[in-house]
Amino acid sequence: MNGAIIRFSFGMQEAGWTALTGDWDGDGVDGIGLYKDGLFILRNVTEQGSLDYIFHFGPQAADWQPVVGDWNGDDVDTIGVYRNGQF
Repeated sequence: MNGAIIRFSFGMQEAGWTALTGDWDGDGVDGIGLYKDGLFILRNVTEQGSLDYIFHFGPQAADWQPVVGDWNGDDVDTIGVYRNGQF
């Protein structure tokens, strides 16, 4: 087998969480994240150690989907939510 395999645990250990990736701080390296019912948990991996951001955004309901993107071209990914054609 070629390449390294890394295994780790992050976040809650219950069903229903959506995994996310994004460059949360604009350093060119994607971090990881989780989303469920309006709660985002995001992690940057930095030279100084890990930084976690934990916050609610958008409706706290199960029928919204998280989205990630660089909406304004500043090289920093931002979160959003989507449901039935509405962002």
